[in-house]
Amino acid sequence: MSRNRFQLIQMYFHFSDNNAAGTNQDCLYKIRTILDIVVNNFRTNYTPDREISLDEGMLGWRGRLRFRVYNPRKITKYGILLRMVCESSTGYICNLQIYDGKCGPLTKTVGFLL
Repeated sequence: MSRNRFQLIQMYFHFSDNNAAGTNQDCLYKIRTILDIVVNNFRTNYTPDREISLDEGMLGWRGRLRFRVYNPRKITKYGILLRMVCESSTGYICNLQIYDGKCGPLTKTVGFLL
């Protein structure tokens, strides 16, 4: 697919109403519906084995974003932090949460993910 074609599709690719931005406190309100559908499909379509692991991943992002994370020790220094529950043998993502700056302590996040 050419770059121009991708940009044309991206221009009209919306998941939520832009007028609802002032009433919503969620940073991810524009993609929350799609994110919930994807995570729900992760949970329902596959039953993980007994060995699971909690993992942190960094989705590289250098643009302007309020909840962008900086970690100088990682290869991808700037990005969006994802916390995931993965199956150990296959690496399948069973559940995930995007760190948006308002997540509680790590113990609460682990409880939510499991």
